[in-house]
Amino acid sequence: MFGRQRSANPSTLTRGAPEQHRRDEVDACSRSTRRTRILFLLSSFRVGGAERVMCHLLSSLPRSQFDIHLAVVNPTGPLRSSIPPDVCVHEWKTRRASRSMFALLRLVWSIRPDRILSTGSQLNVLAGLLRPFYPPGCRLLVRESATVLQLGQSWNGWLKPLAAIAYRKADAVIAQSTAGANELRNQLHLPHDRVGHIYNPVPFELIQTTVTSEASPFPAESAGPHLVSVARLDPVKRLDHLIEAFTKLLVHRPNAHLWIVGEGSERADLEELIRSSGLQNQVHLVGFDNNPWRWMRHADLFVLCSQFESLPNSLLEAIAWRCPVVTLDIPGGTREIMEQLGLESRIVKRLEDWCDAWFERPDETTHQRATDLLGLETIVAQYSRRLVAHETCIADEADAEPASNEFPQAAVFN
Repeated sequence: MFGRQRSANPSTLTRGAPEQHRRDEVDACSRSTRRTRILFLLSSFRVGGAERVMCHLLSSLPRSQFDIHLAVVNPTGPLRSSIPPDVCVHEWKTRRASRSMFALLRLVWSIRPDRILSTGSQLNVLAGLLRPFYPPGCRLLVRESATVLQLGQSWNGWLKPLAAIAYRKADAVIAQSTAGANELRNQLHLPHDRVGHIYNPVPFELIQTTVTSEASPFPAESAGPHLVSVARLDPVKRLDHLIEAFTKLLVHRPNAHLWIVGEGSERADLEELIRSSGLQNQVHLVGFDNNPWRWMRHADLFVLCSQFESLPNSLLEAIAWRCPVVTLDIPGGTREIMEQLGLESRIVKRLEDWCDAWFERPDETTHQRATDLLGLETIVAQYSRRLVAHETCIADEADAEPASNEFPQAAVFN
């Protein structure tokens, strides 16, 4: 029922193993008792924003400080190969968070983590509701990657009230932006000092190393401009709206092409829209690409048109490539991060009003701001401080304003 554990240790845990044997195997993965033991909770290895952020943290948190475990509800997806070999992976195969209650409790009492870091609304709710049953000294941090609007639309409206109950039991709630943190406080009535925000990391060095040698994915014979959107093919991404707006651009730039990188349930509907609009030669559904950065590097414009976004990783990564970007003014943290980077002029009400200025590349100042604010080293350091805050009092964080990238100290002390 509880699956198996994979680790750098050649031996594995199997179903029905005696409890003592199970604990011995876990201890073999974690040789130092002086490090803070962290249990990450993840829904799957699919390519999503939350999953990618967790992979960055799993790879980058300092091993001298942390002994890292990862529990996965549905251990399928392409990101499985991105997990570092020294991370102890517990594969539950329960498929759904709602079926993982006993798996979570059994694992927590088996490995006795100092911290649990959960991401994804359904897993967060489960982890929060079970908080009173964890071993003494175990603290729970939940990272919310959805907007409150999304919570209200899930589980026939039940997820939002359950989240309000569960998140009050957590020791800290991590939003992706100031706007997200304020929304969680106000809509779920959470204690102010337990909610903060940490922006999503952008691995600038990894991006540049991966893509520098990549040739342009666009046909050499096509003059362009080439517009790119990297998104799951899902109604919430409003790609149909983007395709319809693109027809307006063709009036002024008849050689333009739109490339949509991603896969999802709306493919058939989008293909029909492209066919009925006569755009088969100029709108391209690329499908999933494990290296979407090469599209951003060579694009003339990156477009975001979602219904809402907590903090869109694809937009941040396009900015990392100095790619011109434009985004609709949508709920979530998008406006906040664009203003932080001095790109508020790239926030628009309508995509139909295509403007030549949108295609101008940002200057070096914008790139440096993005590196300072969102760089992997910066964000990993912020998570590290939050995960060990009960052991290390950081005096200058005690009076930090809620708008900073830090929590009030009480967020993990209470």
